[in-house]
Amino acid sequence: MKRNRTLILACNEEPGAAAPAQAISPEDVVIADPAGNALPDPAAPGGDDATPATAAGLLAANASTAGANLQNQSLTSFVQAFPNDPMDDLVNFLCPPVPTGLKFEYFVRGKANAMGEASGDLNGVNGLPAVVSPDPASTESGMLVAHGLEFPFSQGEADMADATPGWSSEQELQDRLAWLNGLVRRGIAKRVLAAAATAAGSATSLTLGAAVDPIQAFETHIQTVADEMGGREYVRILLGSTAYSILKFHAKLAGGTNYAYMSNGLKRLADLFELPHENVRVSYHQVLTSKQGKTAASGRILTAAQTYVFGAHSRPNKRDRSFMKRFFMNTNGAPMWVYDYEPHPMQQRRGLAYYELVKATNTSAVKRLTLATS
Repeated sequence: MKRNRTLILACNEEPGAAAPAQAISPEDVVIADPAGNALPDPAAPGGDDATPATAAGLLAANASTAGANLQNQSLTSFVQAFPNDPMDDLVNFLCPPVPTGLKFEYFVRGKANAMGEASGDLNGVNGLPAVVSPDPASTESGMLVAHGLEFPFSQGEADMADATPGWSSEQELQDRLAWLNGLVRRGIAKRVLAAAATAAGSATSLTLGAAVDPIQAFETHIQTVADEMGGREYVRILLGSTAYSILKFHAKLAGGTNYAYMSNGLKRLADLFELPHENVRVSYHQVLTSKQGKTAASGRILTAAQTYVFGAHSRPNKRDRSFMKRFFMNTNGAPMWVYDYEPHPMQQRRGLAYYELVKATNTSAVKRLTLATS
């Protein structure tokens, strides 16, 4: 496979000398690798190129390298225009996204004054305001990690797509990117749920028999998170599908044989919990747990009986008290972008790339439960 390298062309001229009028001579070309690695002789058997090093060849190699792994604007715009997938909503609900740079600092709720503390904001005698500093033990450094998937796309496939009436190579690429985008989104969701389970610790079993008041049973956990976050408006509840059914059909909420049946949708449950309607959700999402094929199996991304009671801000940043955050980087305005890569003149690749870091920033603002009826 041809390896992309950054080639630097230098001409062996004295400083201040006039630029030569003729083309660069191959003998005057110096090849350097910024990484400090020795480059193989392009003319040698098994080298990166089959032809001897020439000025024209090196200039062409530089041009190819300059275009490698660059953002494809039209396909990136196509990915950006994707409507929010329910899987995205699940991830953003549990782990709010926070844009940041490649390297950054963020707060964790390690101590009482982790968010900073000041006795007042009145300017002092010298006219300067007080400086607010968080406890160093509650400040951590983070570095975004590169992620991505790519697929091959040969020149022959492109030619055939363009030769097909009503179709084109651009449409073919969009079709494949839609599939790749789904894989990326589900991969992010699996990673977020795994991090949430680790950060929240072992689940507490909550048995909601017919005689138990489920609203009162949840109140203790809601109050704990509300106290930690500074208000009930920051408390969220994520229910697995079985957990939702347990609440929806509970006798004390849905009624019984002696009185009328009442509907217990998410909005009514939110009202009973005294939480904003958008703060109570249920997940039915499933993902493959093995490779596709005859033996492929799927599983719920959130265990059916599982429930998370946790805190999250609707406008999170690097310093708020949310349970979890998904830090990410916008590249030219896009959290994900499509790049072009050509390892061979007859072989192309298109990739979907992004930078992210998933972190639990306040493990005091979460309670993981497993609901049961008996």
